[in-house]
Amino acid sequence: MKQTTESCTWVVRMLLAGLVSASLVACGSLSKNIAEDGSTAEELVWPDLDDTSLLKKDGSYPTPETLSLLQPGLTKSQVQGLLEQPHFAEKIWGVREWNYLFHLRDTPTANTFHICQLKVLFDKDGKAGSYYWKPEGCAQPAAEPPAPEPAPVPVPVPVPPAPEPVVRTLSSEVLFAFDSATLSPKGQAALAELAADIQRGTDSSAPVAVAAYTDRLGSDSYNQRLSQARANSVRSFFVTQGINSSRITATGKGEQNPVSNCSDKLPRAELIACLAPDRRVEVTTTQTVLESPN
Repeated sequence: MKQTTESCTWVVRMLLAGLVSASLVACGSLSKNIAEDGSTAEELVWPDLDDTSLLKKDGSYPTPETLSLLQPGLTKSQVQGLLEQPHFAEKIWGVREWNYLFHLRDTPTANTFHICQLKVLFDKDGKAGSYYWKPEGCAQPAAEPPAPEPAPVPVPVPVPPAPEPVVRTLSSEVLFAFDSATLSPKGQAALAELAADIQRGTDSSAPVAVAAYTDRLGSDSYNQRLSQARANSVRSFFVTQGINSSRITATGKGEQNPVSNCSDKLPRAELIACLAPDRRVEVTTTQTVLESPN
């Protein structure tokens, strides 16, 4: 029984020794004649991508910030702290190179990756002397594609100012006899000239508003009827002058909006004369008058 136990112990010791030996001599330096300062080698030999160690079968994904810390003079412990153990089962001690398999982003913000190999050459004292990439320069990510040109800012089309109403005021003293809605010859001549101006100077569809006013003499209802009759007379005359009836509105305003300031104590004849500005017709076109053609 004692002999069996000793035999088992001997077997275990031999297996452990074999494992330790394998870990220490797994792979030596592949490259030929590495310079003493680790700056170069007579021939750089790269391991096959399929020869990664079992624990690092797929390599690793270092960040650009980590790779930027690599520089000559780092000890193996420092390199290992940044990049982990080499990926191709190299010995930790007694070798002059380590090899890594990295997956690096295609651009700084991309979600796609490309494969790079890194070879670290050490000097005779075990300090990093140089770093080589395969393919050369593959550790430098491509620049981000330029941002698309901003869409041109549309030039705002100037909005023409809203047309201001053009109001023409005609005295009822010119258009009508006192207390009448029949156009006088003098009134017809004045309206004919105004109709020509409207047709020549405004758009053919621009509305024309006719508003007739009386003075305050007489009852409200009578003045309203009289003002409406006068507005209708002006509208009818405009139609005879070629202005489309659909464009014209006629409104009697009665004694609204007086513009005079006359005392009721005046004699009647003087009061009628004083109130003359209130007896008027206003013609409003709601589109700015256009320039007359040359």
